[in-house]
Amino acid sequence: MSNLTYQDCGNGVTASQNPAGFDAIQVSDFFSIASLLHPITVGAIAIVTLFLYLRLSSNRCVAPVTLFDWIINVALGSTLAGIVNGTSLLRGLISLVTLLLFQLILSYMSSNYGSILEHAINAPPLVIAFRGRALDKVMAHHRVSKSDLNGALRRFGIWNISQIEAVIIEPTGEFTIYKQNDCPEGVNPEVLMDVPGYRRLVEHFDKEGIAGCSTSKKDKQLNKKKDGQIANDLASREA
Repeated sequence: MSNLTYQDCGNGVTASQNPAGFDAIQVSDFFSIASLLHPITVGAIAIVTLFLYLRLSSNRCVAPVTLFDWIINVALGSTLAGIVNGTSLLRGLISLVTLLLFQLILSYMSSNYGSILEHAINAPPLVIAFRGRALDKVMAHHRVSKSDLNGALRRFGIWNISQIEAVIIEPTGEFTIYKQNDCPEGVNPEVLMDVPGYRRLVEHFDKEGIAGCSTSKKDKQLNKKKDGQIANDLASREA
């Protein structure tokens, strides 16, 4: 609707500016026939294309293994929403292919060309509690509060921090918790030893003769105050 009004003055028609300014709200703001079919047609093609790729490729494509994977998943959803809401199909598909190709190349290189590239892409797991003690210096350095730690313990059904062997923050930000009582006697905790911070703490504690998950139950005699200070000092150096 135009904001110009026309008046017949006898000798001709003159136009004057309408002070009301009705162009502020138009019918197209609520309803546009030209754009009704875009989400149905273009959006459907984009959704089916992305679904077929994810279905035919490895499950690794949607697994949030690293922080970069999480970012890619969020970006894929945002790009798909942009296509449905009005982005051209070709431009949207190119954006999807770019994201998926970038993820494919990085995941392939990190899994096939050694640990150097993997460590450059992924942050190492972070140990914030060890053998019944919170590593306060590490938590402060990485901005993890006591409430964050207690919340993670509650989710895993832990009554007291003295029950835990290790609390680890994974590269994706998830908490992983191992209980001391869950460690089978005589079994080497290979999965935990793969975490650099945990491995160094265990090696130091073993030299001191302090028992833990990797030692037998009959040898578990420890001074908790001393152990907590040692663990904090070692872990803070790594942080």
